[in-house]
Amino acid sequence: MGNDQWAEAEIGNAPLGNRQRSARLVKSGAMLADSVGQAITGNTSHDREAVRDHYRLMAGRPESEVTPKNILTPHRARTIQRIRSQPVVLCLQDESTLNYASLPGYKDLDVIGRTQTTTKTRGMHLHATLATTADGLPLGVLRCSYTDPTDGPLKPKAQRWLDAFEDTCAAAQELSRKIQVISVTDWKGDSLALFDAQRHLGRVHLLVRARKDQRLTNNGKLFETMSGGKAAGRIRIEIKRRSARSRGRDHRVAAAELRYQQVTLPATPLAADPVTLSAVHIREIAPPQGEKAIEWYLLTSLKVHSARDAEQVLEYYLKRWQIQEFYRVLKIGCKVESREHRTALQLQQSLTIYLVIAWRLLVLTLLGRSVPERDASVFFTEAELGFLMAYARTVKLPEPKTIKDAILLVGVLGGYQNKGRAPRPPGHQIMWTGVERLYPAMLGYELAVSLNCCCCADS
Repeated sequence: MGNDQWAEAEIGNAPLGNRQRSARLVKSGAMLADSVGQAITGNTSHDREAVRDHYRLMAGRPESEVTPKNILTPHRARTIQRIRSQPVVLCLQDESTLNYASLPGYKDLDVIGRTQTTTKTRGMHLHATLATTADGLPLGVLRCSYTDPTDGPLKPKAQRWLDAFEDTCAAAQELSRKIQVISVTDWKGDSLALFDAQRHLGRVHLLVRARKDQRLTNNGKLFETMSGGKAAGRIRIEIKRRSARSRGRDHRVAAAELRYQQVTLPATPLAADPVTLSAVHIREIAPPQGEKAIEWYLLTSLKVHSARDAEQVLEYYLKRWQIQEFYRVLKIGCKVESREHRTALQLQQSLTIYLVIAWRLLVLTLLGRSVPERDASVFFTEAELGFLMAYARTVKLPEPKTIKDAILLVGVLGGYQNKGRAPRPPGHQIMWTGVERLYPAMLGYELAVSLNCCCCADS
């Protein structure tokens, strides 16, 4: 789908106060997608008036209706529409810190840390909810927030997770009860207040990796109880690579023991009554030398009656890595930490558009794996396919009739080597580089075709 069509479908008719602003938002989204990873002035349309309109739209006035929530409203509605076709949907929530220390011109940003010389590091906290299928195909962004909550029973950092869960419950009210909705969080979302909210709201299940070794109603401790006894089975799980920046580890497929049982957490000021949950424990067997064994304690409101149920809970939790890939596309592919604005509100407005662009880039990579034989015209425009067809002849690859073929060509444009008997499909980094090169390449191709037509006419 071309950028104009895509932007109209995902962010068109946003409630920004008038139609002119909504139209400007669509044009801004298309140009930012066209120049992904660069400033908006790098878009191939060279439309100076549209660039000027973009900066007028992103004026950052506190009283403006151009808020992150309003910008995201159409995409949220489209996401809910896509969810309706799924029997199970995972709502992955996570947070990320955006660092703007290299851009001192910003005003009113948060302090996200300090350097060794105690200099304050300025940036922004982003908390988002990404909806995916049970297989991990992203369906869209349901919610984003950039500032700490000012209301609620919890401390601001913990309240973020409760607010996001309650928002997922609100979205679920628009869905059939036949659709199973599961909110998935990492250990930062481990709060009894979330499970208490789940118990009362009931519409959305909760799956959390436990952080605290709490005391249970039988006076036992949570981790000891979950990890005790005979294993229900052995499984193999894929462990994603973690960067050196975050205490790196290598990618590997790990053999692990699996256990499950019911546990009851006692009442606290955050939960007036005890909460009974299903607990799933995973512990790696014989990790590689120098690597720490993977050990996870998962708590969920889902019923777990068998080893297969426990494996299913683990499979859902493993899809949580998709939101980390989403943040990676946002930061490295869209280069949002290099975007320059004057105020935090202007940055939030721009970031919200980039959230939708990052979702699209993530989907582009995964579509070739999930629905490879679908017609390429489902996602690509006639102009894009025209260029890719010519490019296919140049690199001696099949014409882009299917999504798989078209995505392969975009990957090759981004540097994908396509070597070996069974090459792995192009990854996210290759794909966003390919998309970044696609539109300038299309412009050159269209100019060449135009010049050739002119020469033929003259002769």
